[in-house]
Amino acid sequence: MSSGAVKPLNNSQAPDTVEKILRVAVQLNASDIHLGSNNLHNNSPYLLRLRINGKLQEIESSFLNSNYNEIIARIKVLSKMDITAHSIPQDGKFFYNISNEDINFRVNIVPGINNIEEVCIRLVRNKGKEFTLDDMLMTENMRKQVDLLIHQKSGIFILNGPAGQGKTTTIYSILKELSGPDTKIITAEDPVEKEMPYVTHNQVSNKVSFADLGRGFMRQDADIIFIGEIRDEDSAQSAQQLAQTGHLVLTTLHTRDSIGVIDRLQALDIDTNSIASTLIGSLAQRLVPALCQECKVPHEYDQELLSHINKILNIPNEVTLYKKGPGCNKCTQHLNQQVVSKGTKGVVPIFELFVVDNEMSELINLRKTKSELYQIAKTKGMLTLSQEALLRFYHGFIEFDAIKSYIYTPTFNN
Repeated sequence: MSSGAVKPLNNSQAPDTVEKILRVAVQLNASDIHLGSNNLHNNSPYLLRLRINGKLQEIESSFLNSNYNEIIARIKVLSKMDITAHSIPQDGKFFYNISNEDINFRVNIVPGINNIEEVCIRLVRNKGKEFTLDDMLMTENMRKQVDLLIHQKSGIFILNGPAGQGKTTTIYSILKELSGPDTKIITAEDPVEKEMPYVTHNQVSNKVSFADLGRGFMRQDADIIFIGEIRDEDSAQSAQQLAQTGHLVLTTLHTRDSIGVIDRLQALDIDTNSIASTLIGSLAQRLVPALCQECKVPHEYDQELLSHINKILNIPNEVTLYKKGPGCNKCTQHLNQQVVSKGTKGVVPIFELFVVDNEMSELINLRKTKSELYQIAKTKGMLTLSQEALLRFYHGFIEFDAIKSYIYTPTFNN
């Protein structure tokens, strides 16, 4: 076990153990629960981790030793999965009331080594702050550009990035801004995470796909359509047809960066001319652990690094920079008298907005490379994920260690 692991939860029967795990995750404001094999075999063949403030934290898990399979079976029962299936992936969900809050737990189970199934549970909480676009810490210019894009009468606007990076929160913020009695908004979601006024929500199922709902929306006289995710060729074609018939389509896609959506759509058999004529923009998004503003501490970073950063951002270097502090009563979280998390509080989004204006549309049509499109977009004021991350660091929202994976890229090194 790592030195940061916390003391074990008490052993109990499987239903009680599952409830305790769920309650601890909620108590610590975790976004995900991970259960699976521990290859180290120090104290237990099993591993329990929680994602807190964007980082995985190991929880001492010897209490799993005696009834791990029963715990997994209990989770399968709650999620309406086949408890006899151990060699295939399964998806499910369940609602559980904890502290008077009905929380949606989205479950994925896959087979692992040594007959130990791997479990990931996403917590979707409906209570708490309802974010608006103004809460997203976008630059003033980016906020204006997003506002222009989401008020277009037709076209496709794509939010992209890996799972768990806040795309749904941003989409709901956009829908909240656009909704009203004079606008018909209809959605295809899996799952419907929050019902909103003046929005017609529709749930995807095994019998009704994103593409099926999208085709049905053609005759719904909708102004704005949200397709929860472009997963395959059918859903990509459906979104494309909706945009071509005068609808504003909002959707999500799993790509590394904003301009990567073009290659991804082409891989899904959308022809380049169609992409050029309907894509109006894409917004890549990541979440980074936020420094606790109460206990963060000034730090003198390497001067060569700072000079490089200042050159990239073209901003003065006379500024105080920070790193994670020792923890305080605002940010430190405990479990069984052990510290689970300290020095960070919540997460901060970083964005990369690609705007497809007339010139960009022509360049896409001419099949310009991703690198060429990036260079031209930057001359128009586009900030890359690397630059956005550096700005968050510069303004004291995050520490440098938290953004290294976004920084050491060809863009940064060049």
